[in-house]
Amino acid sequence: QASDALAGKANVKFQVTLMTPTIQPDRDIEPALAKIAQIVAANGHSISSVQVDHVGTRPSESALCILGFMPGHAAFSSVISRVVQVHQSFPEAVVSLPWQQDSDSSCWTPFLQALKQGFGGIFPAALKLGFHTTVYPFWQDSLSIEAALGEVKKSSESSNNFNKLQERVDEDFAEKVAPATAVAVVNEIGWANGCDGTSRTAVAQKSTQENQCTFIAN
Repeated sequence: QASDALAGKANVKFQVTLMTPTIQPDRDIEPALAKIAQIVAANGHSISSVQVDHVGTRPSESALCILGFMPGHAAFSSVISRVVQVHQSFPEAVVSLPWQQDSDSSCWTPFLQALKQGFGGIFPAALKLGFHTTVYPFWQDSLSIEAALGEVKKSSESSNNFNKLQERVDEDFAEKVAPATAVAVVNEIGWANGCDGTSRTAVAQKSTQENQCTFIAN
């Protein structure tokens, strides 16, 4: 519907999310990707990124390295086949996985090794493998605007690290996915994380255009 509504407008790019296997079964993936490709091509649009999810129904709830995500996990093979299918359908798009800043090698290493085998033993050089995360620059009422921006400015020295995401993804994954490219993706910026102590009023005061621009600049 979105693509049809914007038909005739140039340079429109969409993000697509593949839901969990329990919500969007494996048998539905190939026809869904084909339908999306047909619609955007007819309207002169394209797909910039596709998120592959296996837990939760919202990006901020998802993380690849949930307890027990190893070979044998119910969704393990599904995630691998979906990454391969997405790249085949949209070779220019970033195919992103729910990283959430958790680079646990005991989880990621066997997964990436299995994914490489899914591509025939070597990652395609054209593959852009994304690692997406949600960031919360102003996550509780008691944190002032100045303190929140101060946390952002600390970058990698902060326990609430929102900065240098690409640098960290390169360090943790670039070698593992070569010759493909590892890409850090901020898939959602949440001005509040829904926890106790967060109110709409305080968030509205913090999420001004000026503060958002300062956040992005940092």
